[in-house]
Amino acid sequence: WGGSMGDTTEVWSLLGVNLITTVTFFYLPIRTALSWLVPLGGATAFTITSAMLWNAGSAQALFIVAVTALAYVGWKGSLRIERHMRSKWRAIKLVERSESKIEEQRASIQTKEEEIQEKELEIKQHTQAVSLLQRVAGGFCDTL
Repeated sequence: WGGSMGDTTEVWSLLGVNLITTVTFFYLPIRTALSWLVPLGGATAFTITSAMLWNAGSAQALFIVAVTALAYVGWKGSLRIERHMRSKWRAIKLVERSESKIEEQRASIQTKEEEIQEKELEIKQHTQAVSLLQRVAGGFCDTL
């Protein structure tokens, strides 16, 4: 910590670019397919500004590498979070679809059970009618 880190303006610029990149990755709902433009733009802007305003040197190269590395790490973290959220979303949608299919099947089973009960009642009524008709016919004929 005893050595010079370069111009303090460069340090504040590095922190500013890092802050913008971090906030963008964590708090703005930008797909990672497009969000790579943010760190690339930040690193490019920092590099161009550093080259135009400050003296070239090892500290400048270190800052450029640091900005690029921080931007890449932030983007990679954002990509991992997005993949995780998408797989979680897919799993939830699969469960919801399965639940709706189960409900449809449950309703279909209920309908079929009601139809079966109606048919059983109809068969029971027909059986009773046949039994009564057999008794009536038995009263008229001795062969039954």
